Amino acid sequence: MVPVNQRLQARPESFPVDAKRIHNGVRRPVMATLTLKNVPENLVEQLKEEAKGNRRSLNQEALSRLERSVSLRTRTAEETIAALRRLHKRLGSRPILTDAFIDRAKREGRP
Repeated sequence: MVPVNQRLQARPESFPVDAKRIHNGVRRPVMATLTLKNVPENLVEQLKEEAKGNRRSLNQEALSRLERSVSLRTRTAEETIAALRRLHKRLGSRPILTDAFIDRAKREGRP
């Protein structure tokens, strides 16, 4: 096994020490810490139950859910246009919402 000091000396210059954390001679990305305040107790309990069911710590469960919600796939412009065209086709028999139609509806009120 190569001693830690030799491993650290062998680091490439494009890998600055301050950008990575070194633990047991292994370079790892620095992770941020996120603190949540005013989390409702029932939400914490639900998250704890889900974590237990998934055999994760509360932190691992929260990270997993954040990663999933942030990395949700977004539609391309073409996919959005296609979805809007399908919706328009499906709603084609409905009246067109013009300014006059909306003004009349406001004057008449709801049935």
